[in-house]
Amino acid sequence: MYYGDDAASFDLGKNLAGYSFVTANGDPTSYIYYKVNGDNVTYKQWVPGEDSVADGHMETKNISLSRLENDYYVNQDQKNGERKIFCVNSET
Repeated sequence: MYYGDDAASFDLGKNLAGYSFVTANGDPTSYIYYKVNGDNVTYKQWVPGEDSVADGHMETKNISLSRLENDYYVNQDQKNGERKIFCVNSET
């Protein structure tokens, strides 16, 4: 697993300027790009085409940090850790 804090610096396109990312270093579908603005997280991912990954497209979605916390974290310590990570990333 690899984390980067400036997707545009990796020559991934101007539409990813200001986005951080996590990847398993595979094909484009292994990358998740995200940007935090307050309680809102915008994330992008490559969706493969019907015949191949190369025929795919970038999909953009939004979700709140509160929703992520409620869906994926069990206790307050986990929630606090997640908020700290996103706050640090959003300041860069």
